[in-house]
Amino acid sequence: ETATQRSKRKKKEMEAKERGGGGAAVAAKESKKGESKKDKDEEEDDGKEAPEPKWPEVKKAMKEKAKELTISRKLEDGEELDLAMFYCSSVNTLKIECGKSLTSLPKEIGKLKNLRVLECEGNKLEALPEELSKLQNLEILRLGRNQIKDLSALKKMNNLVTLVVDNNRLRTLDDFDLGSKSRLITLSANNNEIVDAPSDIGKCTLLTEILLNKNNIEELPGEWGELKEKKVREIDLDDNPIKDSKIKKMMGK
Repeated sequence: ETATQRSKRKKKEMEAKERGGGGAAVAAKESKKGESKKDKDEEEDDGKEAPEPKWPEVKKAMKEKAKELTISRKLEDGEELDLAMFYCSSVNTLKIECGKSLTSLPKEIGKLKNLRVLECEGNKLEALPEELSKLQNLEILRLGRNQIKDLSALKKMNNLVTLVVDNNRLRTLDDFDLGSKSRLITLSANNNEIVDAPSDIGKCTLLTEILLNKNNIEELPGEWGELKEKKVREIDLDDNPIKDSKIKKMMGK
């Protein structure tokens, strides 16, 4: 329902309220019609016919309704990913290794609604598509060794259990909304350019591994004291310019 449709609906509802029950029924009918159209549009979008697979591994996965799919190849100049892979609805584990020839993921990745594990390490991804937020069943996401600068596309992915973003170009984790990741167990962002340690990390009650070595962190916010000692097994802040000697000593333990 667009803003214009919503405005018209509310206007009709107000007019119906003034006239009595008969008008209300008309307004309700119009509202239901708008909702049905929205549902139909979404259904049509999800039901688009899959393109013909170009790569044999994709064709095989589609034919066999595979649960796992690994793409390991070097793309030729101007060559794009075989979009048919994102129509393999049975796949719950996807691994993509295309090296420096892969600089972005297509929006079609949002169609893999059953995906639980996504590994795109060792490529040259510079940004992440907003459509990743549609993968609400995703639990393990590995994006190490890329050129990613921000994690805002992952802000709504609150079911993540493991996030690995080592060796990227991140300067902050604030756009990831760490405090809402109540299921997160492993956070690994080694060798980035992170300046501030996330202050909302204390809300992640299940965290057991916090790996942030080789960054530019100078201080730790007081909220880190809220971490549960019995759950946290490892905190790695080596090779950061932390000034407080007490914190250094504590981290060493």
